[in-house]
Amino acid sequence: MLKAIEVLEKLNYYSGATLVQTVDTLKAGSDDKETSKVAFCFTATADVIKAAKEWGADVLVTHEPTYHDHFDNFRESEVACSKRQLLESTGMTVYRWHDHPHAALPDVIHAGFLEASALNGTLDGRFFILDTPMTSREIASEIEKNCGIKHARIIGAADTESKKIGMCLGACGDMVFNIIRDTDCEVVIAGEICEWREGCFTRDAAQLGFNKSIILLGHCASERDGMKYLADIWNTMCPDIPGRYFETGELFTYTEDNQ
Repeated sequence: MLKAIEVLEKLNYYSGATLVQTVDTLKAGSDDKETSKVAFCFTATADVIKAAKEWGADVLVTHEPTYHDHFDNFRESEVACSKRQLLESTGMTVYRWHDHPHAALPDVIHAGFLEASALNGTLDGRFFILDTPMTSREIASEIEKNCGIKHARIIGAADTESKKIGMCLGACGDMVFNIIRDTDCEVVIAGEICEWREGCFTRDAAQLGFNKSIILLGHCASERDGMKYLADIWNTMCPDIPGRYFETGELFTYTEDNQ
């Protein structure tokens, strides 16, 4: 059996990254918690917390913040206090694992997404080079089918073939704009963007005859397969301490959803 802190240490060691400043720290519970099961998730929602506890998890590893702030600074509100009370009632230890997987070579989150997407090609840092050119519409369709994404949206040139894809999963700030504007990359797969900036730039580019497009997946949809992938990695590293991925679920409700 491991102590909770040893779970985080093993994950950090696997990443190969040594980070002085990081948000990958304790968010709830105790570092000394004896651990027999580890749960993994994209976001520790209330439903995920309940499901992980019911499974018997001692440690919950989440990619994104627990308290709706990048550094998990706790700001008192009825919602935040209710969530903290729920976590305390479970006795689980919660760690965030965000910076280390993105600092790994290759990026653990990107590797998990690409494995799930079944796109054929080679990951080269921030770029993925397709073995065979595809249109953005074809790429998006494959991602929807293989990653279970309900609505992949395309901005710009949807039906012109490309080989070089910029990987900007999650929320990458200026990086999406810098890649689509300043490099020869024709397609960017993104989680979140600023619509009036890189979105409108890409639309203008396509209308002016440039082969530029963004495939927009949503933050959770673009990164959750990386945490599924991490659970599989954990089970290979520590087969005696079972790990299990818990689905955060769709953030949005769609008009075609069953009522």
